[in-house]
Amino acid sequence: MSLRVLVVDDDLSVRVSLVRVLCARGLQAVGAGNGAEALAKALESPPEVIVMDLMMPIQSGTDAARAIRREPALSNVPIIALSASPQLVIDGEPLFESVLAKPCRLDHLIDTIARAARR
Repeated sequence: MSLRVLVVDDDLSVRVSLVRVLCARGLQAVGAGNGAEALAKALESPPEVIVMDLMMPIQSGTDAARAIRREPALSNVPIIALSASPQLVIDGEPLFESVLAKPCRLDHLIDTIARAARR
């Protein structure tokens, strides 16, 4: 069985591109367009890793990560923050396994996903 990854980004083109690339690399990737959708999909079929954009309307990636962390079934799922503004991560709050700046190299993202899944 391959690694299940949930990609959360409000930008449809980014989300679809990441899902396609991850699937082409043998991962089971699905997308969500916002934090509420991510939480629903994660509860329905828990991923092994979540890749989450930080800057999203309605609910930021940070707020979505907090909601995910409150769910007992999801509290230990590694979340990788992906953002054009990585300095927005709140210090001292253990929400994210890693923070990657957009744009990031695909090989770096895949390595980060693999490391997060092994923890």
